[in-house]
Amino acid sequence: METDISVEYLFVSSLSDSLCVNVSGFKNLLKSIDGVEFKGNAINYKGNSYKIEVVSGAAEDGKSIYFDVTLTSSIDSLDDYTALLKHVRTVINKITQSPPQILWDGLGLYYSRLAYPQIYRIENLMRKLITKFMIINAGLGWHKQVVPREVEQSIKGQSNNDYLHNVDFIQLSVFLFKEYEGTSSKIILDKIRKAKEITELELTEIKTLSPQSNWDRYFAPLINCDADFLKIRWQQLYELRNAVAHKRSITKFDLARIERLINELEMKITEAISKLSDIFVPNEEREEIVDNVASTGDELIGIYLRKYNLLHEDLLRLLINNKLIEANDSSRFFLRHLLDIASKSGIITPNVRNQIQGMNMIKNELVHKARPDTSAFDLRGMISRMANLMASFNNIEQDFDLNNVSEPDLPF
Repeated sequence: METDISVEYLFVSSLSDSLCVNVSGFKNLLKSIDGVEFKGNAINYKGNSYKIEVVSGAAEDGKSIYFDVTLTSSIDSLDDYTALLKHVRTVINKITQSPPQILWDGLGLYYSRLAYPQIYRIENLMRKLITKFMIINAGLGWHKQVVPREVEQSIKGQSNNDYLHNVDFIQLSVFLFKEYEGTSSKIILDKIRKAKEITELELTEIKTLSPQSNWDRYFAPLINCDADFLKIRWQQLYELRNAVAHKRSITKFDLARIERLINELEMKITEAISKLSDIFVPNEEREEIVDNVASTGDELIGIYLRKYNLLHEDLLRLLINNKLIEANDSSRFFLRHLLDIASKSGIITPNVRNQIQGMNMIKNELVHKARPDTSAFDLRGMISRMANLMASFNNIEQDFDLNNVSEPDLPF
């Protein structure tokens, strides 16, 4: 690691300013800083000596002069060096009425180099948690089910086992903290609407109506940590990480914030990893987890999957309302079984059954295939047809006119 740190500034001063028309004039202005003394090519400040280089020259307009100023410090006196730099910038700002151009920020680079390994470590610790959680609860090949379209080219030629290494830092938190509804929410709402006594309802069912994240569903019962505690800190760390990654200046204060955030996150993420074997995800919720992950990658796919799940719920509710299936029937999550009941009872026509089966095939393709074949145009059409079917379920006696489809409001 380097033993010396340099910062280089460039500014332009008008020749009409008699106080700063040459190097000597500029140095005299620096002497106005309390505690500053010059000794040869060094500037003494608070008992420390810093090398200073000032180069000047005429600007092209002939009316001004530029100054290229470099200050160098050893890493042993960076706090005082930081204070000196601030004073120098203040002097320059008074001369030009604007801050100097920073040509080289060795101080920010020094702190960035200290921060990067720590950010790298926490980022990969989060990837470890998510990967292990998904493999345990969604299967070894879960990564093949969720590759979004916009990253297909970026991961071309790479192993899908490295999927999470292609996911942006901030998107990692979406896997754990994005809230979503369970597939049975509409059924429970229908039950609430029909209830005449509070005793007909169960508190645990009512609580499931509130959208929950994977953290709230599976980790919070085992770990004393609110999702917002982690989500807010991950967002704050993301902003600081961007400063490091994009070569923006960070300070000693920023480094301290990074270290504090990482320590707080690392403690909880490590605890979450240790609790993975204690987490139980019911079979009917495992598909929801994969759907939720898939929907974070492609907005249109996310809309399709959410609309499909609502269609599934509406069909189930239709059968329950007609006393064709019990609300707690273990087969209620299997679409083929629901379609068999609906078609045999005459609730839906063979044509509608075929359409829903086709929608299910597209849903499986989107979730389980790395590069879906269905075009965006076809997805929009299917979303429209699903909206039409759901409207028809609310009035099952009417004829299904799927050739007269009004486009729902879609955010694209």
